[in-house]
Amino acid sequence: MIGGIETRLFEGGKGKMPKYSFNDLDNGLFRVAGELFAVSLAQGGPAPRFLQNWCYDFLLSGNLETITKETVYDVDISPLIQKIEETSDLSSCTEEIVSCGYTGPIKKNNKANITRAIVMHAAARRTLMLLQLREGLQLYGLIDVMRKNREVCRSLFVVQGGDDKEDSHYIVSNLHPEMSET
Repeated sequence: MIGGIETRLFEGGKGKMPKYSFNDLDNGLFRVAGELFAVSLAQGGPAPRFLQNWCYDFLLSGNLETITKETVYDVDISPLIQKIEETSDLSSCTEEIVSCGYTGPIKKNNKANITRAIVMHAAARRTLMLLQLREGLQLYGLIDVMRKNREVCRSLFVVQGGDDKEDSHYIVSNLHPEMSET
């Protein structure tokens, strides 16, 4: 199930981020994905260990503080960033740069600002999908557990190398589900 969600709703290379899809957003699929992640973890199932670091940070904080060009892997945007870094003539990229929201002078000495605008564009256009995913993670109070144990839970959501110390049993021991009396 988790693998199917990853394939259907997420994209990227080294780690994944939500696909830019308003159809999936309108149908509430990212919220459902969050709920399924929570249920999978609560039942000792597989963790959704495929997100990019900045996506995980956004789920917990709601802001894009940790995003950098090194943390965004976007199949559409990453080649543009590389092109800007390698070229000395930015005029060949003007239309793409402007479409990403950069409004300053397109000059060689502004490459850092141009790159930052492009990175923010790649992330910002996916924030609605991440917010809906966070709604789903509210199930069983999982998002609160994640906030309290930010780094411990990171390995359950973010691609990392090496052995995983934390598993779903750790998460379940910190959940406080609200059961109805019936």
